This record gives sequence, C-alpha cells and structure tokens, in this order.
Amino acid sequence: MMVLFNRQALLKTDNAYISISANTTGTPVASIGDKNYDTLQAAVDAAKPEDTIELINNITLSTPVTIGQGEVININGKDKTIKLTTAAFSDPAAGGAVEGLKGNTQLSITNVNFEGTTANNKHALNVYNAKNVVIENMVLDHETAKTGAPLIIASSDVTVEGTLKTITGANSWYAVNVDSRGTLPGVGSKLTVDNAAILIFEGDKATGILIENSGNIGKDNVGVSFGENVEVISTIADFVPVAKAENAAVTVENPENAGIIANADGSFQMTYPVSIVINYVTKDGKVLATEEYAEKAPAGDFTWKYEDNYWLKKMPKGYEVADWDGLTKEVKATVSNDGDNVSVYDIVVKAAAEGAATSDKTPKTGDPFSLALILGLMGAAGAGTGVALKRKNR
Repeated sequence: MMVLFNRQALLKTDNAYISISANTTGTPVASIGDKNYDTLQAAVDAAKPEDTIELINNITLSTPVTIGQGEVININGKDKTIKLTTAAFSDPAAGGAVEGLKGNTQLSITNVNFEGTTANNKHALNVYNAKNVVIENMVLDHETAKTGAPLIIASSDVTVEGTLKTITGANSWYAVNVDSRGTLPGVGSKLTVDNAAILIFEGDKATGILIENSGNIGKDNVGVSFGENVEVISTIADFVPVAKAENAAVTVENPENAGIIANADGSFQMTYPVSIVINYVTKDGKVLATEEYAEKAPAGDFTWKYEDNYWLKKMPKGYEVADWDGLTKEVKATVSNDGDNVSVYDIVVKAAAEGAATSDKTPKTGDPFSLALILGLMGAAGAGTGVALKRKNR
C-alpha cells in the first residue's frame, strides 16, 4: 500500500518517499520480529521481503523515509497513529521530479491511522506514479488541512482491502481522486476496491470518489472497479459516492457491487437499506409472529407494494382482525442515509369467535385486502383469521 501524506507523500526519481519523522529520543518506534528500531527508516533499511515491520509507538511525520527501487516493504501499523506536522517534499506543481515506484517495488502499509495536524498539509495520502500499492485498514484524516484531499491516486494503481475511512475537512476538495495526470505519459490510474472491502466517508465534503482523465488516455485505463460485497458507508448530506469530471473518459466497473446505482445521465447515487417489519400481536402486546422484508433504495421516497416487495405470510391461525389501520397496498416510506429506515407495523389480532367464517371488520378503502382476499388468506391460515395494522416509526 502506498501511504503518502500531503505534498511530501510523493515518490521521487527511483525512490518512494513516505514522510515519517526520525525519532531523536532513542525510543523505539518500530520492530522486525524481536529487534527494535529507533526510526522507521532504520527498520525499512533492515527489512527483507518476507519481513513485516510493526509500529511500536505513534509517529509524527516530518522527514521522508526512502524506499529503493525493487524493494518489498510490508508495514503493519498496529492501529498506531502517524501525524504530520510539516510538508517534507514538494508536489509536481512546485517542480519536484517525480517518477515513483518502478519495476517490482511493492509497498504495503496496513492498520494505520493517518492524521493531518496542521494547516500546511495538502494530501493525507498521495500515491503518484506508483504500482503494486495496497491500502488496508487505514484512516486518512484530512480535517485540518488547508487544501487537497485525503487520498490522491495519480497515474497509479491502488487496491483497497479491509476498511478505508476518509475524513474530509472544510478545505478538502473531496475524499478520493483518481486521475491520469502523472508525469509518465500514457500511464493510467486505477482504484480497485477488493471483495468485501468497506469504504467509510465522513466529514464535510459530499463527493466520495472523483475520477478525472487529465492525461487523455484510453478510458479503460482510468477508473474505479468494485469487487463483490463492497460496503459504502456515509451519513454526509447529499452524498455522491462516485463522480466523473466533466467530459472525462473514464470507467466505473460493477458499481452495483457496492450498492451504487449508475444513472442514465452518467451520474451515480447510493442506495441504502430499507425494511418493513410486520408483527402479529394480541391486544395486550403479545407477539405471535413476525416477518420482515428488506430492500435497497436511493435516499428519498420509497414505496412498499403488496405482493411485489412485501407480503402477509405469517398470520396466526384461529384469529380474526381487530381493525385495519395504516397498511395499504402501497406503503410510503422515506429513505435516508442517516437513519435505520425501518417501518414497523403491529397487526393486532384477536381470537376468532367459535365457528366464525369471516373477519368481523371489512378493510377500509385503500387497504391492501379485499374481502375476497381476506377470505382466501383466512382459508389458508385457518377459519377466523384476520388482521389489523398500526404503524410505528423506528
């Protein structure tokens, strides 16, 4: 994984730079097996391809750690926090020569919380002209930065595994940017969200992933791909999970795997879980049976339709309806990204009179069941069966 903070989080010539301060107190900050190291650079220099460097303490970023071409470096942050206090390297706009990781260089950093702490920060993690990059179980906190984004992927390929949480601030552009704007001509940029990965978007900005193609290369080489069973979580108002820059030729693969709808106009929107719970209860509150139905839908109005996406299958035998209150063939609900979106109905039932053949009440106009349907349901569930519904919001 390529973890690059702010402007400093860039890759120069044949080396990758991760801005991590050298420790001057003599307190170990990292270990390989039983051996401790006072600086992360020392641990990186000593690491072999099969080794995993583990962070022992939180680290403050101020100077770059150099990773040479062809090296295989694995770092497990052990849920420690890496903070940034100053930019250690300039970005390309400032004239920095950038080439990135080349050849078979591999960099993986997992279980790390990256936190921008000053107004000098630009990007929390900047992956630039780099290959073989894996991000796993990481938090990118961009709340206090004066510009930029939590994650930039420029002419690079990055895979997200586990959980990636981004936090945007008032000055952030968006959460994630994928673009072909690197210094290597014709090189694409791709974000792959692995199977069962979780993307969490928090903070001020409503745009999750913005895709651009500044290098004007083939659209198949620039974009985002979602693996199976990906979960996207955000309670940001008007959240947009994926957006394309205007006229950008890019590709978004399998957005439905992440609960994302691709609209006809090329835009994308999230869907959220929505469910209806139907309880069959006596007048004293005893629950005799329960059934639940679940869907996913965009934020806004949603309609439950009888015999389309909800049914009444578990009415208890030997009961009749107490009244029909609330449930209709088309039940309106409101879907939001910051609620549980659950509509609860209690069907109040009472014991049927001995020998009763029909319900003691006829459903009101607009209710889902005609008298004939009630009789049919009663016949299926037992003579004297009936229902009455009262809506609850949860």
